[in-house]
Parts: sequence; structure tokens; C-alpha cells
Amino acid sequence: PGAPDAEPEFVIREYVRAASQALSELAPLQTFYAEGREVTIDRIDLQARDLAAWRFCSVCAHAEPEAQAAQYTACPKCMSPMWIDVGCRAETVELRSVVAASSEQKAAIRDLDGRTTRLYDRCLYPAYSSEDIGCAYAIETPTSLGPFGFEFVSQCEFRDLNFGPRAPGRMGRTVAGEQRPSRPFDICRECGKLQISRNLQDGDHQASCAASRGRQPRTQWLAQVYLMRRFKTEAMRIIVPTAGRANNDDNKSFVAAIELGLKGLFAGKVDHIHPAVIEERLESGARVRNLYL
Repeated sequence: PGAPDAEPEFVIREYVRAASQALSELAPLQTFYAEGREVTIDRIDLQARDLAAWRFCSVCAHAEPEAQAAQYTACPKCMSPMWIDVGCRAETVELRSVVAASSEQKAAIRDLDGRTTRLYDRCLYPAYSSEDIGCAYAIETPTSLGPFGFEFVSQCEFRDLNFGPRAPGRMGRTVAGEQRPSRPFDICRECGKLQISRNLQDGDHQASCAASRGRQPRTQWLAQVYLMRRFKTEAMRIIVPTAGRANNDDNKSFVAAIELGLKGLFAGKVDHIHPAVIEERLESGARVRNLYL
């Protein structure tokens, strides 16, 4: 052991995860396991460009950066007047890098069977215009199970959102017609440090943070954020033919049938095609479930 006043030695280890995995596996409060160590992620390595204000429609899946959304008095897609409500505005972080700091002694895994994984509230939302639709087909007369049709989207942007750790009840904002069963992440907008205690007025910060030691009021440095990643790809939108409310088993059966057909068509694996069932509101006000591939 060194002298009592000796500076601690820091060992930096870097790990990489695919963006789709990182949104949960490297989210704040998650316990990360690697090389015989377990650490809890408690800080987002935040850059100014990573933090942005967005407006999410409470009725449909439409969302826009606040700088563009402010020009509209109603949702550009569904014309909901709730678009301008303060509850539709939220800050997001494009997750690029996170930090977990712990002593070597505390990080050592002692119970190999006691690993825990925190669950998060995630959802995927599509965004595209009518000009992006290459071809489409629909049955003119709806079947007994409801409407059916499909369309090919040549360029679709998907917003993959982590709304925060799952909660026992629905307590979050309403997005796309559904109140989220989670609370957003509380972080310092200056240093990215996760704020676990809501009663600590000065907060928990990095030593070099501009908001540490009460130098800024809590209302100035506290940010309640969602984690988000965006990507563009081709997509196929298929209306799930169900009458009334469909449960998860109905959705899974329909997705399994589509995947089985694709395997037969391509005569092999279709692991590169990722399905997502998303409920959306039509201009008429009706809600339909769509399968995006």
C-alpha cells in the first residue's frame, strides 16, 4: 500500500457495444459486466451537441426538433392542438459514450449467479413523407379482421427512444397516444452526472463541473432526458389485420408468419430484417397497428 496521502491510480478500460444494444446495456443505472468486474453506469460523457430539445406529439408518432416544431400551432401530421403544450417538449441525448467509476475492490464480481439487468422503457418510431413511398397496395374492402395493406418506403428515419427505467405504473409523459411507464433520466446538463437523489439540492457532480458546490441553481443545471438514436433505412410498412385491440400474442403470431414467409422467399436466414410493431393514428382518428420491416 502507498502513503495515506498518495493520489489514487486510475485504470481506464473501454468497451464498445452496437448502438441498438448500447441504448439499454449502457444506459444510466445499468450494471455492466466485463472482465470479472461489475460497475454501475452513473454518467453520460456529454458534449454540447448531444443534448437537444425535441417536441413529441401526444397523439401520433410525429416528432421534430424544437427549433423546427416551434413554428407550428398544431401537430403537422395529425393536427392535434396539444402539440404546443409544454408537456410535449422533452430533452434528448444522442448516446455516444458513458462512464462508470468504481474502485477495483468494489467492482470485483463475487456472486456469479447474482447478476441483475435493469429493464428500460423503449420504443421505436418511424418518420417519413409521402414522397418516400415507392409503391403501395391496399384491399379496398376491409376484411372481417380489419383493413390490410402495405407500402414500401425507400427512405425512413427511425427514432429509437429509451424513456427511462421501467416503473410499476404509467407515470411518464404521453407520447403517440400512450402514457409511458417510466420516468426520464435526471442528469446534470454540465457534466452528465446521473442524479439519483431527488432531495439533494446541490446535486451530484464531477469536481470540475460548472454547477458543483451550488454555483448554479438546480433549475438551471438539471435536465430530464430521454436517450435517443436515429438511423435511416429502407422499410416495409404492413398493416396488422386486427379488429379492435390486439394483444401481444396476436402481434407475435402475425410477425412470425411474415418472417416465415420471408425465410421461404429468400431461402435462408433473414436476421438482417428487424420487425417492429407500432401503433399509429390515421387522419380519420382511427388507430391501426403497423408492422415495419
